[in-house]
Amino acid sequence: MPVLIAASGHQRLTERWPAARAAPAIALGVVALGLSAHAYYYFYRHQTVTVHTAHGSYRALDAAGPAIQRTVDYVRAHSPPGSRLVALPDDPGLYFMTDRRPALNHVVIFPRFLETGADERGQIARLRAARAPLYVQGARRFDNFDFTGFGVDFNVALGEALNRLYRPVATFGDYAHPNPDGRPSEAFRVYVLRDGSR
Repeated sequence: MPVLIAASGHQRLTERWPAARAAPAIALGVVALGLSAHAYYYFYRHQTVTVHTAHGSYRALDAAGPAIQRTVDYVRAHSPPGSRLVALPDDPGLYFMTDRRPALNHVVIFPRFLETGADERGQIARLRAARAPLYVQGARRFDNFDFTGFGVDFNVALGEALNRLYRPVATFGDYAHPNPDGRPSEAFRVYVLRDGSR
């Protein structure tokens, strides 16, 4: 956004004062360099863990990479290829990384995504019908939405349905302490479908 604003300002300034072309171009270059440095020093330099998935490898954040890898490996080892998976509340990449199909038609569930009780009951019905062998819940904070967590103070009925249908079998990463700044999940809890669950 800053680059677009600077570029727009540069165009307007040079239309009015053609002699001033160099100054805005230099300022635009400084903004571009600043954004690049910020991206590298704040974010990309912390992406050194290689995660191997069903569709190739990528570099993940150091804090998340090991937990993502172990989760992907667990799901692939403990569910049939092409089977359904529940990954909530905000980890849709797991479907691609594990080569599993979403069990629900909402692959991300944030506060107020399921606006009515009927919406939530519809997702519960889909969940029961899909009988996905595994459910993965990423450790995620929702402070920026003024909520505590999925199944705690929003979408409680869906959370309760998941707890009735699934039992925990594995935890990867520091699940008790989700990252505070809203980045993607750095820890995961895997649940398996209970025998005879309905």
